[in-house]
Amino acid sequence: MLRQLTLLDMRPICPACKEVAGYLGQWSPSGKVFICKDCTLKYPAPDVFVLNDNSIGLGLLQGDSDEERAMRDDYHKIYNVLFDLNRGCVMTLEDAVNNTNPAWHLPCDKLTGTEEFSNCKLCRRRASVANAGLAGGKYKHLASIKTYTLSMPVCQRCGQIHGNRYKHLNEYQAYCAPCDAKNSVEAFWRHKGIFGDADDETILDRMQISHPEAFKLGVLPDYWFELRLKEAMK
Repeated sequence: MLRQLTLLDMRPICPACKEVAGYLGQWSPSGKVFICKDCTLKYPAPDVFVLNDNSIGLGLLQGDSDEERAMRDDYHKIYNVLFDLNRGCVMTLEDAVNNTNPAWHLPCDKLTGTEEFSNCKLCRRRASVANAGLAGGKYKHLASIKTYTLSMPVCQRCGQIHGNRYKHLNEYQAYCAPCDAKNSVEAFWRHKGIFGDADDETILDRMQISHPEAFKLGVLPDYWFELRLKEAMK
């Protein structure tokens, strides 16, 4: 007798949108929250990270300008919401975006002064621990939603997962290796005045010495001439 086996969907569920995803990627270089590609592209992490030449390594920009302070605030607001969503809250990142009282808080957050959401694991755990005076041990199984997936981030430029790490840190970069090489080529192109009157061949020879990985990845020399063609067509 033939029996129909029960099929289980083993794909992970994105904590930000609560939708089934093919894979999850790391949202920011320092955060341990993984969300789907669509959410990452819709709500990318602010570019607030800098690689320090000291024991701190990768960290947030520490400038005092209004722009940098605003970028740090935006990063913390989004990360705090994603942190709660990953711990079991049934809300979505979209709910926090649309919430204006206060801004960038989940509707079920205690800070909003609203009633508890009985179907929210995070609210139930908070209430139970507060009322019974319990430690977190009994509710440890609710501490987070574990998903087994590729622990690789999504490139902020092309949207593909990658394994491009910093050379001296055990952290993923924001861009895959080819896109990182393209960023370097574009930087040279914007400041090509540093090469003086040198022709393209001489410039490429210099870049091959300073950035040989761009040639190994096949980004150069073609991308340089692609940028020149785009400029000529303007």
